[in-house]
Formats: sequence, C-alpha cells, structure tokens
Amino acid sequence: MSIYATLWTLQFPKEGNPQFECEWIKVRGQAVPAHVGSPTPGMIEITHNFDPAQFIWLWSKYVTGLNDRYHCTNCVRGRYSKKLTRLNPEFTARGPIVMDELREGSFKAIYICGVARTGYARKLNYPHNVHAAIAPEPGTEDKWQFEDWRMSARNERFLRIPSTVEELPVQYRTLPPEYVTCRIFRWAVTFLPPDEQTDPS
Repeated sequence: MSIYATLWTLQFPKEGNPQFECEWIKVRGQAVPAHVGSPTPGMIEITHNFDPAQFIWLWSKYVTGLNDRYHCTNCVRGRYSKKLTRLNPEFTARGPIVMDELREGSFKAIYICGVARTGYARKLNYPHNVHAAIAPEPGTEDKWQFEDWRMSARNERFLRIPSTVEELPVQYRTLPPEYVTCRIFRWAVTFLPPDEQTDPS
C-alpha cells in the first residue's frame, strides 16, 4: 500500500447488464488518505524539489534528544522518517509530505541531511551536502534554499546551523575535527538545552 495513495481498478460491462461474453471496460481510481492535501492541524508539511538520484544518502530524523559522544547521524537521538528519505521508492520531487509518523509534541525537531553525489568520489562533496533543521511551530510558514534545492513548509520554522567552531558551547570547541566540522553535531549541541546534554569528556 502506498503511504500517499492507493490505486484500485473496477470492471464494468461496456453496454447493458453484465453477461458472460459481453465487452468489458476498466475504470481505474485513486484513493487519497485524508492527510494528503489536508494535513492534521499542527503537523509539519514539507514541499521540496529534491532529486533522490543526486544524493548518496538522503534522510530525515525526528529528533528527540542528543548523544554528544558521537557525531553525524548518531549524535541525534530519534526515529528516522520512512517518508522523507531516498530509500522510499515513492519519494519524488513532489509533495507535500506530511511529517505525521510521530505524534505532535513527541519530538523537538526534524533534521534533514543529504550527502551529495557531486564530488563524492573525490571527497569534494562536503560543501554541497544538504543540512536543514526544522522546529515545529504551528501556524507558521517558512522557506529554505541551498544551491538549487528548495523547501517550503507549514507549521514549522527552519533553524540556523552554526557555521563556525566559535559558535559552539565552550566545552565542545576543542573536540576533534570530525566533531566540530560536523554540521549535525554543531546544530545539536547548540539547539538542545544543556540539561539534556551529556558530558563530552
């Protein structure tokens, strides 16, 4: 079953009542779940132009906490979305996508990461990788753009991701490069309140 819609096919006689040897016609219809096009009030709704073929990885995660002993995807606790990911066979540059896999209020943010195919073989993809952080905010609309990629969303706002080491909390600034250059880590340690963070030492 599709997470966006289901298709069904019905067969009817072309003329008159059904007979064993009559000529039949087929009618195909589409049933769209109620949340598509009319999301539950307060749910984050994302429209984008991402082309999954242009990414080695493209994932999103409902962020519920921080594990600052790790960098990259492992530093944010939470559940991966099965909707906004290149692993979804139905994922296309069409939308909107309603992020309703977790109940409203059960996560702090959604993080989206795309590892660009451009330059990947030569390890030159870092400047082209997609990073976006989204905080739920009912009633708000916001837009995001990076290179040729764009997103617009409802019931959320896009959060700033620190671009320099100096913007990190002091206790993280002397960590190894794999931490302080990781944009997921930079965002996570600045976004999550201190009482939800663990000791990085």
